[in-house]
Amino acid sequence: MKNEIWSPKFIAFLVCFSIGVGIVTGIIITAHHFGKMGGKAFPVFILTMAAGGLIAGIIKYLVDKRRGINTTTSKLTLAVTLCVMIGLLIGAGIGLISYHYFLKPNVYEISNVSYKVGGCERAKSEKLFSVSYDEQNKTLNAEVWVNCCGVEVVVEKEGSTYKILEKQYGELCRCVCKRKVTIFNVSKEAEIRFLDKDGNSFILTPSVEFCGWSSYGKCNSNEDCITNGCSAQICRSRFEEPIITICEWKKCYEASKYRVTCKCIEGKCQWVREQ
Repeated sequence: MKNEIWSPKFIAFLVCFSIGVGIVTGIIITAHHFGKMGGKAFPVFILTMAAGGLIAGIIKYLVDKRRGINTTTSKLTLAVTLCVMIGLLIGAGIGLISYHYFLKPNVYEISNVSYKVGGCERAKSEKLFSVSYDEQNKTLNAEVWVNCCGVEVVVEKEGSTYKILEKQYGELCRCVCKRKVTIFNVSKEAEIRFLDKDGNSFILTPSVEFCGWSSYGKCNSNEDCITNGCSAQICRSRFEEPIITICEWKKCYEASKYRVTCKCIEGKCQWVREQ
């Protein structure tokens, strides 16, 4: 009877089944983790779970062998655990390849807007948002802070205004991360706005050539918004602490040249293009 139970066919079936279960589980866990983390973090817990199971199987095999117990079951348990671990690794690899090469294209083309979105970064920054413009290549880079989980960053164009949108599609996390958005073929007249998942609007730059930045401090009227910085390149609220900057002058700081002014827009102090 024992030989029939542990026949080569049965063992081969059990091994294939274990590897299959591991592959399916690895793909599902990887896909779920990337959906939560925006494709940045590798599902480390897959390795932890597989390694833990393998160690447990090895310990059980050694203990049974030391006690002189029939080790057939222990050997089989060890083999199955090892097969599941191999399957998990294969599944995680398939999930990684599928995500990066099939599910997440590098460059998007939506409504005649060509852009790409980078992964989540936890690096700290003194600015809420940052924008840089390459005039020669007509390429704009913006860094925006979004929720770590359950959101998608897309770009839409309305006239000469580009809108970077944080769209919620799933469960949110209690953390935020920075994502780099690169927009191609952007003209000098363009205005860049960011709209978060709650509908709050931020003017990242009223003109891509202008390189001043906003603190987005609270305000009730235009009188609450003042310029700050050694070159008056910052638009902040009078209720905020003064912002100290190094004393350097850049042509792109000249607000009057680009017809922008520091005003209270939707309760936040920010640079806006004059009408």
